[in-house]
Amino acid sequence: MNFQIGPWLFVPQKCILCSDSTGDIELEPILFKLLDYFVNNQDRIISRQELVEHVWQQTFVDDNAINRAMSELRKKLSHPENAAPLIKTHYRKGYSITVEVVAIPMADDTSSNNDDISNEKNSEHLHTTDNLSANVIQQSNRFKYKHYRFMFFALISLVLIIVGYHILTYFQTTSTIKTNKNNHVKQANVSSELSNDPIKKSSESHTIQGVTWNSGQELRPIVSSDNLLFAYNNRAEPNINSFVKRKGDLKEVQLIYKDFDVTSISWQHGAHKVLAEVTNYKDECFIGLFDLTDFVDNPPVTKLKTCEKELYGGAHLASNGKKLYLIELDQVKQGGQVVVFDVKTKKSTLLIPSGDTQFGVTKLKLSPDNKKILYQRHQRDQPLSVHIMDLITRDNKKLYQIPHAGAPLVFDWFPDSQHIAIQIIQDLTIFNLSGDKVSSYPINIKNWVVGLAVEDTSNILLAMATGQNLEIVNIAALFNKQNTVEVTSLVKSDSMNYYATTHLDNEKSRYFISSRTGNLQIWRKQAQQVKQISAFPQQNPKKIGSLVLSPDREHLLYLRGKHLEIFNVKTNAIKKVEMPIHGPIGSYQWQADQQKIYYDMEHDGMRQIWSTNLITNAQHQLTQNGGRMLLKNQQHQLYYINDNHLHHLSGQTKHKITIPIAHCWCSVSLTAEALYSLDSNNLYKMTLDSSEVSSMTIPFRTSGIKMESNHSAIAAKYNNAPSQIKRITWQKSLLNDE
Repeated sequence: MNFQIGPWLFVPQKCILCSDSTGDIELEPILFKLLDYFVNNQDRIISRQELVEHVWQQTFVDDNAINRAMSELRKKLSHPENAAPLIKTHYRKGYSITVEVVAIPMADDTSSNNDDISNEKNSEHLHTTDNLSANVIQQSNRFKYKHYRFMFFALISLVLIIVGYHILTYFQTTSTIKTNKNNHVKQANVSSELSNDPIKKSSESHTIQGVTWNSGQELRPIVSSDNLLFAYNNRAEPNINSFVKRKGDLKEVQLIYKDFDVTSISWQHGAHKVLAEVTNYKDECFIGLFDLTDFVDNPPVTKLKTCEKELYGGAHLASNGKKLYLIELDQVKQGGQVVVFDVKTKKSTLLIPSGDTQFGVTKLKLSPDNKKILYQRHQRDQPLSVHIMDLITRDNKKLYQIPHAGAPLVFDWFPDSQHIAIQIIQDLTIFNLSGDKVSSYPINIKNWVVGLAVEDTSNILLAMATGQNLEIVNIAALFNKQNTVEVTSLVKSDSMNYYATTHLDNEKSRYFISSRTGNLQIWRKQAQQVKQISAFPQQNPKKIGSLVLSPDREHLLYLRGKHLEIFNVKTNAIKKVEMPIHGPIGSYQWQADQQKIYYDMEHDGMRQIWSTNLITNAQHQLTQNGGRMLLKNQQHQLYYINDNHLHHLSGQTKHKITIPIAHCWCSVSLTAEALYSLDSNNLYKMTLDSSEVSSMTIPFRTSGIKMESNHSAIAAKYNNAPSQIKRITWQKSLLNDE
């Protein structure tokens, strides 16, 4: 097996590096072992101690020996076609290879069984002879057939031409039949959902190369209009930083404002200015415009608009700098809505409403010509969809809907404002707004894509969710004098399939939701056993809300889809709560005697508190003028939030809330003594008796929190492995297939 490493072909059997422009380079034994180890561990940072143990295979190696070997290997890998280093040093952490390593089968491997090939490491990057590009074929076979390659490739070329002619003829015929059959489908009518139109699949080959090398998870690539600069975010827990890289010389500067986190959002079209969220998550949050015109360290920033403690969604500044399009939280429905902010008058106008409660718009991008907005909508019990709004006519149409729920979706405009790239799983789909063409390009990647930026018609940047997982943990020693916490793992996972909808039983049984078996199910951890206890159908899977354990610890109350259900943890029986539904349900709780359940529900455009008697099915409205986020303390006393106050359900007492309240009730919790709210990485505590406020930073990202006492909580912890921004390059324009 040979390996393509950027501009080099690494041939382990001969211990050489090969390149058409520089010739062959022999590697000394220690350099060969080093490179071979990097190739087989390409997706992570390798520590110096690991190199000592696995490359030098000694208990002690002089640091100078490692430094000399690494320096020499970098010299060998330097190449005129690749200005960036192929091996990066991570301060006090180790080293990593900075490009995608592509495994290439040798000539005598092609006759082996496909099953054997699929078991090779990195098999997802293997290319058979049928789909290898000409230059890769030439590199992988020239060593064995060095004296005969002219005759060999002449014969192969003749065969490929004949086969290609027949394949092309077949697809042209098929395309003609499909075109005649679907002639009534027109791209101009975007609302007909182009995802149902015939999509032309392309097998055009591509290359993948890393373009960022910082330690941490690289996210949200964005490219300037002239394609000279690109920015990206780096998450190295617990901080987020933003960097801008100049493509010409690969110089990089960081966007800095005091000790705040800076998250780049978008480029202002036609300018070298980056729109970013700047926040310390406590006292200040604003949307700022960083000026990279001179490309200097510490670029100047202009404050455009204040925001909440954390920006809810995307934002984009028009070319003239007068209008800011952004996603804000609908305070009534708690969902994302698009507004237009006038930079001069400081006034906002609603452009796109949020829709379903706790759902709505979650991403947006302004077209380069400033005439359209592309945005993503999240609706209850429906897969994600992409919509487009004409800012002149205000015509709003659906462009695309993913075929199934659960997969992330990212998109971007091409520079011509007529083509759109949408990436889902391993397919890049190109939409032409002015014609009836939709093309799809499979990409050889193994992770979900969480960020996309179009550079030009043959290059895109992708950010992938590499190595991210959720782990249910117990956080103890909260609010101590040292401002530190003790974290104990409760349920481990190797993927993003555990959620912080957990509850503690006195018998030490913990219930949570996981999708590890295909769709959302209820799970229980008891002692050391983790077991699925529900059996919801695989067809038409529905979202499951937080689990709330009954006072007798025998039943779970949860929202599945639009309906409340009760699950018996002893018999696994499911009972649907019979009740008329006026609108979407938010939070819910048990009555102490379990004869009633309480919930907040949207009614007449307002959140209100309701109850249902589980014996008579009678429904009763408890509040007239609002109410949301039902909370229960350890004494089973019920409270709700309304008008910035915490109200007892009886109406006898209320407390003015003096801490930030998280948007999701899964991040708000109550004990007999205090109210808690997790806002980003900050956990706030408000003592009910004195209204005293304190806060502390949780040193990692979490998904919700459940207070078990005043000093202990359960949460789902995000664990992230380092990842790179990747550049995908095609030999020809992605728009040529039209």
